[in-house]
Amino acid sequence: MQLLPFHGAARRALFILLAGLVAAATACTENDVGTQACPALCPNQNVGIKDTTFELEVTDTTLTGFPTFGLELQLVLAQVSNTLDARGIIRFDSIATAYLPPGFTVDSSPVAITNPDSAHLFLTIDTLKSHVPASFTINVYDVDTTVVDSLTQLLVPLFRPSRLIGSRTFTSLDWLDTVSVPIDTAKMRQVVAGPGRLRVGLQVVAPGSDVFVRIRSSESGLGPRLYYKAAPDSGATMEQLVPRSNTPLLFSTAQASFADWTQVVIGSPSPASTTNSVGGVPARRPVFTFNIPTKIVDSSEVVRATLTLTQLPRRGYRDTDTTALYPLVSSATAFVTDPVRAISFAQPLTGTLRAAYAKGAWTDSLDLVPRDSGKRLVEVTAVVRQWRVNPTLLRRILALRVADEGFTQAEMRFFSSTAPSGLRPTLRIQYIPRPTTVTP
Repeated sequence: MQLLPFHGAARRALFILLAGLVAAATACTENDVGTQACPALCPNQNVGIKDTTFELEVTDTTLTGFPTFGLELQLVLAQVSNTLDARGIIRFDSIATAYLPPGFTVDSSPVAITNPDSAHLFLTIDTLKSHVPASFTINVYDVDTTVVDSLTQLLVPLFRPSRLIGSRTFTSLDWLDTVSVPIDTAKMRQVVAGPGRLRVGLQVVAPGSDVFVRIRSSESGLGPRLYYKAAPDSGATMEQLVPRSNTPLLFSTAQASFADWTQVVIGSPSPASTTNSVGGVPARRPVFTFNIPTKIVDSSEVVRATLTLTQLPRRGYRDTDTTALYPLVSSATAFVTDPVRAISFAQPLTGTLRAAYAKGAWTDSLDLVPRDSGKRLVEVTAVVRQWRVNPTLLRRILALRVADEGFTQAEMRFFSSTAPSGLRPTLRIQYIPRPTTVTP
């Protein structure tokens, strides 16, 4: 059969029809592939976002001991009713016992120090974050002993009147960012002639009032200093010593940690069995382990993740202070078996770490007040995404800490996974399942 030729209008109609068929065939190809670009090509098709809520496994717990011993940037001296008693321990294990008098040259023989004078302990204070009454006293005690002197039960008895070697009462007018406490000259003579070391314990007292003092530690670079003159005469050299510990003898790498530290005699009360705690002195971190299907974390695009906690009111000293709560992502491998040490490596995804994520990767801190209660939503999107990025994170672990950890009395409490249903922590995840096929 012979085909009749098409005239102009008919040819134009056929061309438009064929063009539409080609376009339709191309769109269907993109749809079959199922790439994430298809919604842009097909605006009438939507990608399904799934919303799932998980309850925690019964492995959530509260760990105590942060920051790690010997790494504190500040020492805490506190006396708060019967709820908090924190003291400072400082070691000067290298006392100078000889000096060069004025006029002597460097090649002269040193002269023994037999009559030291004008000894005082110099301290750098964080006045902004210290809370002091109108009048209070810092006492300095000789806490040197031959027994294991880093244990609380052995150190506390050394804070007694017979061992008091220095004291100074401060008012709000003379409480500055640098202060000094005089040290008994007779004690310095004994130290120079005898053991050649001075180990002191600091205690703050304010009868009838609460006091919370923060002192820079040696780890901060602005730590305590011990000054004393080599002799009473005016031209004698002023010796300056920084904290140093010669023990433990067999662990030289740990000696720096024992140069100065906070000794907590009475700390924040332990939480009940149905609650988790964050903050306080010594600081605590709650740790959560989630039972999340691998396909959601590893094979989906997490749009948003929110941890829901139920806060209990925490009454006590400065319970109206606002503090920030940070979600932490663990970076420790399975080779770190000590739980406290492993969680001490956890870090918040803020700053440069957060910048590696998309704009919607929320890891903002949450401002809370200890005495408040109710539901609290903690954004942990970037933390959940990090579980996929870091293959060493075999466990889905999330921890929380407060800002200024270890140096603030602020503490928040939340119901744990052992609490009644409806009060337990839950994790809500919104995610887009990844396509099962790939673009050829």
